[in-house]
Amino acid sequence: MGDLQTIRAAVAALDEKTAVRLVEAAVAAGEISVDIVHAVQEGMRAVGERYEQQEIFLSGLIMAGEIFRSVMAVARPGLENELVGDATGRVLLGTVAGDIHDIGKN
Repeated sequence: MGDLQTIRAAVAALDEKTAVRLVEAAVAAGEISVDIVHAVQEGMRAVGERYEQQEIFLSGLIMAGEIFRSVMAVARPGLENELVGDATGRVLLGTVAGDIHDIGKN
């Protein structure tokens, strides 16, 4: 659990190299990918709170998005193996034509 808190802290501090290294180590150690993603989400939430409190600016939010994209590339294979089951419905995702905001969609 301590490793997950360290991941959260690295993301919250906008330290991409450390966050990616910690996620790689957690995946290699057999940590559950869903738990890793939850830790990253907590770090992202902390970044959002810092933005709301005007401690960081738009560039910090953009950096957080890049960190999220990087760590998801590491965690995605584990997620795909962990999140298997029977289909219960369909999901339709879309964006406005020409929109560059793709983090939620991807």
